[in-house]
Amino acid sequence: MALTFGYSRFRIHPLLFLLFVIYFAAGMIERAAAAFAALLAHEAGHLIAGRRLGAVTGRIELLPFGGITYVENVNALSLTGQIAFALAGPATNLLLFCAGLGLVRYGYLTGKTGQFFLTVNLLLAAFNLLPGLPLDGGRVLAAFLSRKKGLYRATYLGARLGQFTGLLTFAGGVLGPLSGRWGLDVAGVGLFLIWAATRELRFAPYLFLRQLLAKEREFAAARVLPGTVLVALEEARLLDVAHLFRPGSFSFVVVTDYRGEWKGVLSESAVIRALTTGGGSIKIGAILPAATQHEGPRL
Repeated sequence: MALTFGYSRFRIHPLLFLLFVIYFAAGMIERAAAAFAALLAHEAGHLIAGRRLGAVTGRIELLPFGGITYVENVNALSLTGQIAFALAGPATNLLLFCAGLGLVRYGYLTGKTGQFFLTVNLLLAAFNLLPGLPLDGGRVLAAFLSRKKGLYRATYLGARLGQFTGLLTFAGGVLGPLSGRWGLDVAGVGLFLIWAATRELRFAPYLFLRQLLAKEREFAAARVLPGTVLVALEEARLLDVAHLFRPGSFSFVVVTDYRGEWKGVLSESAVIRALTTGGGSIKIGAILPAATQHEGPRL
C-alpha cells in the first residue's frame, strides 16, 4: 500500500497491517499505535532533514520492524550534511521522548501506554545509533570511512557490521523469553536488520557506480573540490583504482611501472569513462593517452 503526501510517497508493507491485527487480537493495539507513531516520526525526521539539506528525497517505506527513507544523492552531501541527515531520525525520537516525559509528569500521558511511548522512542533512538548499516549509526560510520577508504569499501564494512548487529539482536531476542525480560519481537527486529544489511551489501556496487557517474555533476556544482593523488601500477585494474575514489574530493591517478617509473597521469573522470565503457577488468595502463606515456611530470 502506498500513500502520497506532497512530493514524497509513504509505502506501508502489508505485513505491517498483519502485525496490527495480531496486536489488536492480543489487546495491545495502543502499544502498536505508539510504536507506529515513533517509527513514522523517525523516518519523517530524515525526510525533513534531507529536504533542508538539498537532497533529493524519494519515499518512506514502513516495514514490520523498521523503516527506510530513500534519498537519491545523499553521498553528494558534505560530511557534515550526511551526519546531520543520519542523526535527524534519532534526534526526532529523543525530542518525542522529552516531550512525552513532560506530558507524563504533568499528567497528560498516563498508564502503561504512556510509559511504552517513552520506552519505544528511547530504544528506537539508541538502537539506530549502533554502528552498522542500514542503521543511522552505520550511516555516520560509512560517511567517515568513505572519506578514507572510498564509498564501496565503507558500504561493505558498514553492511557487514549491520549483519553482525542483527545476528546479536536475533540471538538476544531468542534468549529473551527464557529470562522473561522481552518477547520474540526483538528476534524479529534482528531478522529485519540482517535482511536490510544484506540488501545494503547487495546494492553496494550499484551505489558505487551511481556515485561515480554523479561525480562530474558534483564537481560542476561545487566548482572547487579537495584533490587527492593515487599511485597505481600500470597493471592495476580500473575497478580496483575506482574503489579508492572518495565522495567530496577529486582524484588524479599517477601510473607507474613496477620500478616506480612514471608512465602517465589520469584524471578521475578519465578512469570513470573508461570503466563505464570498457569494464572494470581493463588495466589502467591500457587507457593512458599515447602522448603521456613514458613522459615525466611537468612542473
